Amino acid sequence: MKKLFFWFFLIFFANCANKTNTVSSNNTKKDAQFLHILSLAPSITETISLLGASENLVGITEYCKYPQDLLKDKHRIGGFTNFNFELISALKPDSAFLLPIHQKELENFKRLKIDCILIKQDTIDDIKKSIFTIGEYLDKTDTALKLIKEIEDSINNVKLQISKLQNKKVLMIVSRDQTKLSAIFAAGAKTFYNDIINRLGLINALAENNIEYPMISIESIMAINPDIIIEIYSPDAGMTARRTILELKNDWKNLKTVNAVKNNNIFFIIADYAVIPGPRIINLLEDFRKIFEKCNLQN
Repeated sequence: MKKLFFWFFLIFFANCANKTNTVSSNNTKKDAQFLHILSLAPSITETISLLGASENLVGITEYCKYPQDLLKDKHRIGGFTNFNFELISALKPDSAFLLPIHQKELENFKRLKIDCILIKQDTIDDIKKSIFTIGEYLDKTDTALKLIKEIEDSINNVKLQISKLQNKKVLMIVSRDQTKLSAIFAAGAKTFYNDIINRLGLINALAENNIEYPMISIESIMAINPDIIIEIYSPDAGMTARRTILELKNDWKNLKTVNAVKNNNIFFIIADYAVIPGPRIINLLEDFRKIFEKCNLQN
């Protein structure tokens, strides 16, 4: 049975990977162990590292921080979109893994004869396909399939453990004013957060909103009336720099008609992996499991 599962995943992800990944190709591919790779996003860097191929990385962004011990000596080629092409040229990379947001830089990479492999990570399936694509390129297919199976197993296990919350409405906030409930941005339908919530058998409170991260008002939150509110931030966002979690939570106390407030179902996740759609989504799923197990189900 395990062999059958393995070959099913191998065939499925091979088909996915062959469709849309290499957007420019200038070189004859070297043996994987000798490839010099650029990663243009933290999620890609984490994937390459967890596949056991961090030695292939010659350039990463300023925002690539995990795993710290494997990245401390890597060249930083710029921020999220502003790249140092003089340094990139000097590094002589064979390939670059990039996100759709980086497509405007394709001509610059082509000019340097660098192969570009486009990675999408908008959904859980995208994340799994990206792991396979990178794993296949770096001759780490077996490890990639193991990571993919761990993600799928984690989803299924969490869903089973929180079955009592099926169809409960969850509002996931990703940004707001640090001192009060204003300038609130939450996860809409076209986000990997939405996909996680759906896969767990719950409902994204903004599932009808096709903007990735729309700004919503207090009045909108009261009208939506979510059962659970989760605020999700990177530590770099500074939400707890001057205020405690309890103080942030108290910002909600006046919205007494909202189910999540009424039942004390307001939670916070502050972790770097919580905002990076990569293989450490397993950590985020575990955070969700702990939160949902604490939820008060009173009306």
